[in-house]
Amino acid sequence: MRRIITICLVVFLSTIYCEKGWSIETIDLCTLDENIQTYKEQRVRVSAFISESYESAVLYDPKCQDGKPLVHFVLKTKVGGKIKLLKKTVEERGYAFTTVEGIVRGPEPIQIAPQLADKVKELYKGNIPVSCYGHLNAYKMEIEIDKVLEVKAIDDGLRDGVDNKMGSKE
Repeated sequence: MRRIITICLVVFLSTIYCEKGWSIETIDLCTLDENIQTYKEQRVRVSAFISESYESAVLYDPKCQDGKPLVHFVLKTKVGGKIKLLKKTVEERGYAFTTVEGIVRGPEPIQIAPQLADKVKELYKGNIPVSCYGHLNAYKMEIEIDKVLEVKAIDDGLRDGVDNKMGSKE
């Protein structure tokens, strides 16, 4: 009897969860980049290529800005899903196509320290720098990944026979 009640409760709650629109729609990287203010500080599910090297951990898409890396990523301490497959694929190929979930961080104005001289503060007037992410603050967005849903070892069409590891041939 206890098992039946538990099953009914789970089915009921999952139905409510889906009806309320709490499920996450998968977006592509171009949509995220074009609408960063909409998705900033939100949980997203995004499909893109992922690459990691000594100096960068990025998401990119050949359809967006000629494949330029657009989003820096960090992995939460505990990542669910296919994280082992993702790490293995990226280690072997240098990159992988993936669908991940996480929280997006976007550019925020940097607070100017009040103790700065007035002349220095005046230099920033109307031109307040924004926070950036990744190596050398090269990216305007970051996603903190907590779930890897899909991993595919498909060609990104950008490398022309050269992989991501020191330019060696495949």
